[in-house]
Amino acid sequence: MDSAIEDLARSRDYCCLAPDEYAAYFHHLNRVFAFLRTWYRKLVEDGNKEAEIVEGFLGRLLQTVCLLRLKHLYNPAIQLTLDLNHSGFPHSVGVAELEADLTLKDERLRHLPNRRVLQELMLESMLSRQIDPTELLPQMAERQLAEMIDREKIVRPFTPGDVVIVNDNGKVKNCLFSWFCYDRMENIPYVYIMAFDYHGSTEKLREELAGGEFVEVIRKNGDRGTVPLIVTATSIDEELPTVFPKILKRVKVGPLVCPLYTAEDSSDPFVKWLRQYGEPADFVLFLEAEVLYSKGQEPQEERGWFSFAERKKARQIFALPAMDSVSGDRHVSQVQLVMMLPHHVLQQIASDPDFAEVSRGQQKVAYDLEGGIYVV
Repeated sequence: MDSAIEDLARSRDYCCLAPDEYAAYFHHLNRVFAFLRTWYRKLVEDGNKEAEIVEGFLGRLLQTVCLLRLKHLYNPAIQLTLDLNHSGFPHSVGVAELEADLTLKDERLRHLPNRRVLQELMLESMLSRQIDPTELLPQMAERQLAEMIDREKIVRPFTPGDVVIVNDNGKVKNCLFSWFCYDRMENIPYVYIMAFDYHGSTEKLREELAGGEFVEVIRKNGDRGTVPLIVTATSIDEELPTVFPKILKRVKVGPLVCPLYTAEDSSDPFVKWLRQYGEPADFVLFLEAEVLYSKGQEPQEERGWFSFAERKKARQIFALPAMDSVSGDRHVSQVQLVMMLPHHVLQQIASDPDFAEVSRGQQKVAYDLEGGIYVV
């Protein structure tokens, strides 16, 4: 892991934040996600549950960034590395590091002095010895990290949500499951939401969840954002005999473009426009939502000579529109492309032919300096 960090530090595509830059970057992400929450709640059709899911995972991403700051305090060799050219988000190496820290949590808590002891030692150093307790700060930061890190409050490269039974019709249950993945190639967060029918009892569903098979199949097929959605849906359909995917949605949150966290020599036209017409903290956030719908299922096939022989699961038939080139190229039922950008910048570039070219097919969502947000 250390060699990977060193390689990133030498690359012009990435940068490591200095200690005094962490708070500013955290505030930046918090502001971006606040606008995103507002848009989901007010403007996304039927977006209440989706907004709740996306907001929950993004909140956990913020907590992850906060804990990476603590890691730097007790180990200066570990810094938050940003992807300057491709995402604007932290590099996946940092997210993977925190997953490793989870396994060391109990051991660290056993060997580190407790918080009260450390506080008393720090007070003694300042009041009695009249020196700054700099040598104790790394231990305090490490203690805080070990206490705060929680599997349910951070994101990992693959982070499963919960299965929710929306409607129970006895043998068939309409369920909802969501998960988060931090793509290790793009360094961009993705949120998946799957509506599915479960054929079986509640007890059987609980057994499958407790056994880990359900989540393991999802992880194997959904831990990256670059795999075609049709491949993910088909694999889940084939590998889980009691699960019938009806809707699978993938939301890509990014790239996030901001001049403060972009390479100086970036050729991105949005960086140029933000620097020319915007405020220092202005950003452009790109969103993609791909949706795959089941339009029916193949007839169930029997295996064997008798009716009680094993029956092959009825596979889903997913709707792939032939007339929509964007959806057709991606092999999905529907695609929504969104860009969120400052209104005062949009006013300056709306008539620019270059902007018309790079924004073709994308919904424009503008935000203002007062916190307002609206579809253009």
